[in-house]
Amino acid sequence: MASRESRKLQSGIRALQNDLSALVGDLEQIASSGKDVGVEKAREQLDRIQDQFHYLLNDSVDTAKKAAAESSDAIRRSVADNPMASIATAFAAGVAAAMLTLRR
Repeated sequence: MASRESRKLQSGIRALQNDLSALVGDLEQIASSGKDVGVEKAREQLDRIQDQFHYLLNDSVDTAKKAAAESSDAIRRSVADNPMASIATAFAAGVAAAMLTLRR
């Protein structure tokens, strides 16, 4: 699932890069010709790029939230399925932390 989401995000980033390249080309044409028609076209492209950026950002945040929730659920299930192993792991981590602080 994460790989599919990653590919989707990369595809969106490539689309943004292409749109930015087109915008730069249009802005260069505007600078060389000085026409007002190009300015409106550039504004439209900039608005479209901004909309795509917001969509990708929101999609990325949603994907990250889902992944965090899934990881949290997996940890909860693991602790619930193996409570003694979880306690032993926590104890070992505490002993290791205590040993590191006592070395100072």
